[in-house]
Amino acid sequence: IGPVWVRLSFILLTLFGGFGIPIYLVLWILIPEAKTTAEKLKMEGESVNIENIEKKFRAEFNNFGDKIKNANYGKEKTVFHNFLNTLGKIIREIFKVISKCIGVLLMFVAAVILLLLVIGAFSIGSLEFLGMSKLFTSSTSFISSSLIPYWTAAIVIFIAIGFPFLILFLLGLRIVSSSIQPLSKTSSLALLGIWIISLLALGFNEIEHQTAKAIIGSKIYEEPFLYKEIDTLHIKMINDDDLIYKDILRRMDEQEFVYDEDTRKTYCNNITVDLIYNDTNAATIKITRISEGKNRNIANKNAAKIEYNYSINHRKIELNGYFLSPESSLNKNENIAVIISVPLNTRIYFTKSTMSFLGDIETTQDISNNDMPKHNFTMKQVGLECTDCDERLYRN
Repeated sequence: IGPVWVRLSFILLTLFGGFGIPIYLVLWILIPEAKTTAEKLKMEGESVNIENIEKKFRAEFNNFGDKIKNANYGKEKTVFHNFLNTLGKIIREIFKVISKCIGVLLMFVAAVILLLLVIGAFSIGSLEFLGMSKLFTSSTSFISSSLIPYWTAAIVIFIAIGFPFLILFLLGLRIVSSSIQPLSKTSSLALLGIWIISLLALGFNEIEHQTAKAIIGSKIYEEPFLYKEIDTLHIKMINDDDLIYKDILRRMDEQEFVYDEDTRKTYCNNITVDLIYNDTNAATIKITRISEGKNRNIANKNAAKIEYNYSINHRKIELNGYFLSPESSLNKNENIAVIISVPLNTRIYFTKSTMSFLGDIETTQDISNNDMPKHNFTMKQVGLECTDCDERLYRN
């Protein structure tokens, strides 16, 4: 293969994905140096036969003769050659210093990253291994939904990420000290095999992680409720400060870990509240829990595991501004849709706590959802009609 194409391939692999550097390092360790005449012929793509060996020997002999001639000729130009030799030594020393600095820099960067990986692996994996997983209060969804234990996943991630930096550290060490011997072929192959196995383990785990949320499922619960027609029905969102304190309760799709009676669960505020007209002269509330899973049955079961509560009396509907789900449900895009349907002329008041939770509620004046809290409404057949809104809130 022409060297230009090989070099171009390494440049492209380095620019697009960064694979060129680890591949180069692996080949640098594994490919032996061409020392004998036969090996040099193979390196240059030549056949190993008597004729080529003779040509190679003759070329090296002529090259040796040219060096002798140049050495004799150099005696006549001693001053100029001494200057060039001195300049060459200075340049070589400068490059040696630069190479040593590069080696130290490689060692420092690799050592810092390896140290951080060790700390990260310990914080993720060892606490569960030692039976103290409750002390670990945050982790990525990839590790949380892993098929393997925390500590095993931590070791696999450490090997997959740390191997290239270990090679960089050894490379920097060899640049700084030429007395450091390279790894043996057996050791290099063993490390390479372990690294490949860790990459395969991460790949299979990522496939499982992605397929675990391939299908959307739901669990729907609906029930009627009683209210006094002469009273205004107040709608309010509430939080449990014992689980997690929030100064301002607002709708967000991010998930957090909390402990509910010593059980680690995910906490989320991804809830949408909608209010519609009911032509049956009855008031109902419908809760739709939504989750994801590998298939429809699993997705529906995951949705059924979502914990969500509310309370209703004759004048007030208090909806939880959060829901809880098992720790394994992290990153399954879970949410809850609350739909309240009321008869004609029902009076509604949205408290300030509902500001970011209201969905696309129909209003006769086309009022923005964010402007609906702290105002009184009456249900009409075409939507809610505000009875105390300033006309400046109207979007028409």
